[in-house]
Parts: sequence; structure tokens; C-alpha cells
Amino acid sequence: MKKIKNTKGIALVSLTIAVIILVVLTSMLVYNAKNGIKMRTLKMMQNDIDLLSDEISSYYVKYGDIPAEIEYLGDINFEKQPNDDDKYYVIDLSAFEDITLNYGLDYNNITSSADTQNYNDVYIVNKQSMHVYYARGIEMDGIMYYTNDEDEEIKLVGDRTGLKVGDYVDYVPDENTTGYTADKLTEEITGSANNKSTITQDKQYARDKTGMTWQILRIYDNGSIDLIGSNTSQSLDLKGANGYNNGVTVMNDICETLYSRGDIKARSVNYEDIENWLTSAGISTRNQYFSIGGVTYGHTQTYISSRYYPHLYAQEIGAKIDSGLTGLIEGIDKEQGNKTGLGVSEEGETISGFIQAKSTLTVTQTYWSGNMNSTNFGEGYNALKTTSPYWLASRYVECTSSNAGFGLRFVSSFDISGSGLFYSSMYVGQYNRYVLRPVVTLTPSVEIQNCTGENSVENMHKITKY
Repeated sequence: MKKIKNTKGIALVSLTIAVIILVVLTSMLVYNAKNGIKMRTLKMMQNDIDLLSDEISSYYVKYGDIPAEIEYLGDINFEKQPNDDDKYYVIDLSAFEDITLNYGLDYNNITSSADTQNYNDVYIVNKQSMHVYYARGIEMDGIMYYTNDEDEEIKLVGDRTGLKVGDYVDYVPDENTTGYTADKLTEEITGSANNKSTITQDKQYARDKTGMTWQILRIYDNGSIDLIGSNTSQSLDLKGANGYNNGVTVMNDICETLYSRGDIKARSVNYEDIENWLTSAGISTRNQYFSIGGVTYGHTQTYISSRYYPHLYAQEIGAKIDSGLTGLIEGIDKEQGNKTGLGVSEEGETISGFIQAKSTLTVTQTYWSGNMNSTNFGEGYNALKTTSPYWLASRYVECTSSNAGFGLRFVSSFDISGSGLFYSSMYVGQYNRYVLRPVVTLTPSVEIQNCTGENSVENMHKITKY
């Protein structure tokens, strides 16, 4: 007869072990679930910061500024990153189109710096480094996270030590074999029937050992750099009201088409690039200038008999047509407060023709002329000087005694001047054909290796990372 084994003790031990394993597994699952949720929330914040960083960089390239004006005065619980200064600002989310974030809802409650002491579900930026933070932070395993890559050295601000205005840099645009075709340069657009050839991309000295070179035009405090290309080999003819209406847009479009590189968008050099370098002597020259009709810079003149104007002018700052005021330049004619409208270098819609004001045409004198030299433009002269005239993508108006002149600016070997395209008497300027100079902005993240020895066309600073 076989003995029956007593299995009760074994079953009890097995059950106990099973329960222990179950408890451990359940604890692990609960921990992992909680940990997974925290990981997701951290990732959501990181995605927000990546998106905002890209949007801020794009905005800066386009406008030369960071959309953040309200200083954040709430608690700063994170460690300041390399290149940060002591001030942080609430990011103006309204500056970006179609942006969706996971956090940052308190932005809608903040209208002043005082409000920031009561709200922290908001994204802030350091303007010097362009580094983005989430003020409230996300907790993960007892550690608070406020931004991305906090353990790595932040390199958003490039080291620009040793670089100076006028230095050559080996920028090379994307190759363009199509060019800017003549069908985009018709008389209806440019006012001239002489633009019959495709404008092609110039050879690049850094790549081809001949052709266009690029010089530093401006170094910003945050490490961004404006580069200006040398004169293009082909010229652009602009004439009449259509040339005035569309000239700025056409110049920028040509430069963007031919001299951009990836996300680095080229444009034409403009008046603001020039004005940025005005010295005290240059400012005095500008403010003391007066037209043939005796009108000084910034003052107005009203015309009754000669009152034709290009269509675009009605949209510009400084125009006053009949009783309809469309705006005044800041600091000019302070009796009026309206400052809306297009600036002298802002693009308008492509438009043709001219029109006559019903009764009066009042314009603001924005034209002035002065010597192009280091006395008026300081070190900027090193990059702006030229041997042959080049267009500026900027409009102007000059008040003579009998009519108003509408034109586009250019720089010659000896001065900053302008070319009259259309006059309020309906007279059309005759010769207005100059070359272009493209401008690109390199963001702070673009890395540049300084040349060894004296900088020159043959010994340029090298871009090691775009």
C-alpha cells in the first residue's frame, strides 16, 4: 500500500510565494504606470520647448527680434544655463501662427510683469541665449525639469570673438540652376520692358574661386550675424509707378530665390541695414538734409495741381491723401498720432499703376542723401562700400516745389542716394538700372571657425556647422 504524501504544507508555501510575487509585480506595474505618466508629461514639456525654440529662431531670422516683452518676475527655481543673463521674459505666443502646446495656459492671464508673480504655467525665454524654460517645471523621480538638455552646455549663442564687420565668411547658398526668369520681371511688374533675360545665380568665391563673396554686415548681441554678398553680375531695371509699387518685393524675391540656403532665407540689402550704421555725423547729415523744394527730412508738403501717386503709396506710413490719413513716420510730424501703414522697406501686394488724389496730396519727405564713408557710417562702411551702384529694397518720397518724387534708394561709390521712378506730375524717370546685394542672417547656432592670420578673400572665416 502506497503512502499518501502530505501536500498541505507545500501548497501553503506555494500560495505564499505566489502572493508575494503578485504583490511585487503589482507594485512594479503601479510604479511603472506612474513613471510612464511622468515620462509622458516630461516629454510633452520637452516637445513644447523644441517647438518654441524653432519658432523663436524663425521669428528672429525674419524680424531680428524675439517676441517676448513682459519680464517674468515670478520664482526662478531652475539653475541659470551658460550664456543666460539675469532676465527672463514671457514668450508672446500670439506671434506664432497655428501653434498648439501641451502647457503654458497661464499665458492668457498675463498682461503685465506683475501678473507673472501669480502664474507659472507659462513658457519664458532668456533673450541673450534664446533658451526656453517652463516656469512651473515637471517633476520626475524627485528631480525638477524646466528645459531640455540641462546637463549639456548650451551653445545657442555662438562665440563671435575675433569676428568684425567687413570680414569675409565662406557662406555658400544652395545651388540654383533655374534662375529668376524674365516672366516675373514684366513691364506690368517692374515698370520696365528691358528685363528680358533670366537673372542667374552668381558663382561663389568660396566654392568656385571666383564670383560673389560674403562679408559680415552686423554682429548682434545674441550671436546672430548678418552677411552681405558682393554686387551681383546682373542688374535690375525698375521704372515708373510699377517699379515703385513692386520694386522692394521683386528685389527680395530675387535674392531669396538665388541666395538662400535651406532655412536661411536671403533678402535684398535695405535702408534699415544702412541706417543702423549711421554715426552722430551721419544722423546730423540726414536730419539737416533739405530737398530742392526746401523741405527738410521728416516734414510734409501738400500738392494741389500735381497729385498723382503710385497705388502702393496710399498704404504707406507718411501718406496723406485727400482727407484720408494712412499714417506718419514715428518722430515725424508729432501733431498727428497715426503711425500705421507700410514702412519704407516693407513689401506690399503686387500692384500696378497710379491714381490721382481727388483734391490734395500730402507727402512726407523721407529722402536724404549723404556721403558713403566711414565718417557717416562708421565700421559699417567696410561692408557697405561699393565700386558700382546697387539697389536698396526701400522706397522714398522727395518733395520738390512743384511735385512729389517717388523712388527707390541706391548706394553708389560715393553716396547713399535715390532714383526717381514716378512723379506726382505723371513724369516717369528714365534710367534706373542697378545691381543687387543679397543679405542672409546666420542664427546663433551657426558655428564659425576663425581664420588663422589676416582675414581676406583668400583666407575667410569658415562655417563649420549651419
